[in-house]
Amino acid sequence: MSRLFDTPAVGKAKETIGEAVGNERLTAKGRAEQAKGDAHEAKEKVKDVGHDIARP
Repeated sequence: MSRLFDTPAVGKAKETIGEAVGNERLTAKGRAEQAKGDAHEAKEKVKDVGHDIARP
């Protein structure tokens, strides 16, 4: 799956749908994708800060 879909929003949607239909597996997958997306966003923010510090 592309990184385009590795976002907390997609994970939240899957979690919500899983809860609505009673699918615990989809709910858990949504939570995992949210965590993965959050980690990716945090990594990108740290990279941006590093670039800003490196610039004179």
